[in-house]
Amino acid sequence: MLGLVSLAVSVLLIAGLFGLVPNSRLQEQQARRVFCESTAVTFLSLAERMDTDGLQKTLDQIRNRTKISGGTDVPLRTDILSIGYRDSDGELVLQSGPHTDLWQSTGRDPVINNEYIVPINAGNAQLGRLEVHWVESEWVVMGIPLRPDFVLTMFVGLILLLVFSAYLKKVLKHISPSKVVPTRVRDALNSLSEGLLVLDRNHSIVLANESFANATGAASEDLIGKKPSLLNFAVAGGSGD
Repeated sequence: MLGLVSLAVSVLLIAGLFGLVPNSRLQEQQARRVFCESTAVTFLSLAERMDTDGLQKTLDQIRNRTKISGGTDVPLRTDILSIGYRDSDGELVLQSGPHTDLWQSTGRDPVINNEYIVPINAGNAQLGRLEVHWVESEWVVMGIPLRPDFVLTMFVGLILLLVFSAYLKKVLKHISPSKVVPTRVRDALNSLSEGLLVLDRNHSIVLANESFANATGAASEDLIGKKPSLLNFAVAGGSGD
């Protein structure tokens, strides 16, 4: 059973290496990068025509998006926790949300996977940069981020373990162990005048010779899988081997 689960999980991992399993993390990063760049372009175009209050409202609207449904404003879950604009000197000029408390990147290169920096330039001159802090998109368990493909692998492995266990248990129950006993051995056991039972570790009948079957009035195949206690027999020695 564990071998079957390992094979299935290995196939899933190999499919991921070949790009056959979509990587939601990469797709999300690309979408966030495109959004930040388009927001920076919009901010630059509005900066020449709007005052500070207007730019502040624009940042707030970008961060707190809403959708109209049935005439009422229904808050739309946003993935943006804060947006900030810094000038060329590194001073935070505008912010929407608790950007000062959340921002961790140094400014040279984004070192936090949920923070994006987009330079705002006018010609060859750098006017500043737009900073966007997103919600953490990865699964976090005890402070440790988990990759989506790793979570998928664990989920598939667990589900397959449960499914294979139930399936094999049901299938093997209908397989008679007496079918794999060589004919000469089965004939030798049937030639005995004494009744003979072979039990597994769970004390279930896996083989009964004809003498025992005749004594109980049942066919040998019908006894497979039953407990001797149902026939008023008890295992000598209790739960011992």
